[in-house]
Amino acid sequence: MWSSSYEESGTSGNAQYKIDVDGERGPGVVYVDLEKRAGVWIVIRANLIMRDNSKIALSVATDK
Repeated sequence: MWSSSYEESGTSGNAQYKIDVDGERGPGVVYVDLEKRAGVWIVIRANLIMRDNSKIALSVATDK
């Protein structure tokens, strides 16, 4: 299951996604925050929260 919120105005905006996942280490939820800057969507933050509430920061590409 997944859910999202989204807001956009021209070349800017923001969005949040919540995605339920299940893998070898058990179930968890991925939370992703994005921003739209100058017309380009950028992942700002991405975390996996496991059932035991442990948090794993997921890699986010940076613009260099």
